Amino acid sequence: MKKIFFSVLVLFLYTNLLSQDFGGDKVGLINFIKRMHNNNPFDGIKIMQNDDGIKYMICVVSLKNDPNKTESTFSSIAEAKARAKVSQNLNGTNTSTDFIVITKEEKSSVTTLSSTETTEILKESSSGFVNGIELLTNFINIDKSQRVFIYYKEIK
Repeated sequence: MKKIFFSVLVLFLYTNLLSQDFGGDKVGLINFIKRMHNNNPFDGIKIMQNDDGIKYMICVVSLKNDPNKTESTFSSIAEAKARAKVSQNLNGTNTSTDFIVITKEEKSSVTTLSSTETTEILKESSSGFVNGIELLTNFINIDKSQRVFIYYKEIK
């Protein structure tokens, strides 16, 4: 009985020692991006390459910190914005511009007043499906005014 118990114990310890650490290789990347963001805040897409030559697309989304919103609301909004930014970067966008010019003229017996109002409508659309972006980390910035979500995707 002792042999069986000892064998099971050795096998258990051996498998625990050889188990994979899924987050260990990302800790350095997380710390690097946090330091970079704290020194010079940015929002959008950056392409980075590690020492092994693997390229990553990093997407940073900053949202105004609102105490009335739940964590799941922040996560949903950040993920939708990140997918849109990555899709625009990978698939390109189509932009169209419409100008609406409204001229008003008021006449009186003494003077004539005319005014022009210009409205510009920008429409931007992107189509495509982005698969495989993963939340790397999220944190509240130094002055506690924004929540920062960092997503990444390996570029092959």
